Amino acid sequence: MALYAGIDVGTSGGRCLIVDEHGRRAGYGEHPWRYTPDESGFPTLEPATAIDALHAAIAEALKTCDARELRAAGVTSQRTGVVFLDADGRELYVGPNTDGRGAQEGIAQEKAHGDLIYRVAGRLPAMIYFPARLAWFRANHPDAEPAVALSFGDWIVARATGVWATDPTQAAEMLVYDVALGRWSPDLLGALSVPETILPSLRPAGEPAGVAEEGNPLGLPAGVGVFGAGADTQCAALGLGVVESGSAFVVSGTTMIAQQLLGDYALDPKGRTWTSPHLVAGVLSQESHCGEGGAALSWLAGLLQVSPSSLVDETDQAEPGAGGVRFYDSYPSTARDFALVRSVNHDQVAHAPAVYTAMTGIRSNVRAGLMGAKATDHPAVGSVVGSFRPPHS
Repeated sequence: MALYAGIDVGTSGGRCLIVDEHGRRAGYGEHPWRYTPDESGFPTLEPATAIDALHAAIAEALKTCDARELRAAGVTSQRTGVVFLDADGRELYVGPNTDGRGAQEGIAQEKAHGDLIYRVAGRLPAMIYFPARLAWFRANHPDAEPAVALSFGDWIVARATGVWATDPTQAAEMLVYDVALGRWSPDLLGALSVPETILPSLRPAGEPAGVAEEGNPLGLPAGVGVFGAGADTQCAALGLGVVESGSAFVVSGTTMIAQQLLGDYALDPKGRTWTSPHLVAGVLSQESHCGEGGAALSWLAGLLQVSPSSLVDETDQAEPGAGGVRFYDSYPSTARDFALVRSVNHDQVAHAPAVYTAMTGIRSNVRAGLMGAKATDHPAVGSVVGSFRPPHS
């Protein structure tokens, strides 16, 4: 029976899911990774770390199925991550979506061209995207001009096939793509000093980039078709069956994204949302960010000294709501029967809204993302406690 692999170059690690032609799971593997600071102090993903983790995840998934039956592999990834290669395909820089090295350059780009960027690319702030990081890289490594810039997913496709290509959903995350017209934007390329030669070729969603080469570092069987599957949020929407204009959904990975699908290109007059291509031709999406999801779940699991999967399993079996349990995020506690005091010594940020949701069953941040916050909404505990903190001097 034919098998198909989905490979995810995620924020927290690499994953591989293999299904048969009816969508039934045949194999699964995952392997986490951590980012390391480079000489500038900003986070990077070591190429060998990523390749080894993905190789391990794919090998684990293939343990329970026949690799000879694998027909194709699609690669999705975190958004806004970018990889710079030299002319020989060697990695010069692998920057995840958490890398803020382009902040100063992005602020300057936005001051000069903010209206153009949002009108054409459908998103801001400029500081988190590829052109700002390219400007930083040029300023700090003047003797190493990148020859190619790729999303994380397209980079892994290239490592398997030797082909540099992208689809519209990943192209939009490069900030020089015209979302309405579906092409690289000459205006943005010029304004943000990005040569078109650095960009991969554009292909429709679902078109294969090439086939896995013999001895490829991912361990994929040679000859298997490899696709750039698109950005992770749009892939999740496709998996949920959300393909028609007017539909809305929330995807909770490391962070939570609320999206509504559109038939025509539209922007928020106040610039609060992003507009992106969908994987379905002729469909776009408009989205807002709801804060952390999986990262907060991992923090909570560590706090309670259990696995994240066990929390998910218990949630599936629990009745809706908090069952009378209250989350007290202050000290000294006023609780009588139950108290949970949070340590401030951890490596997660902005987790209070999502943890409050996990402990109370009230989805305040998701509701705000889809419908907008209201004065009557339950506040996040962190914001309540923070309101009593003396202002910084």
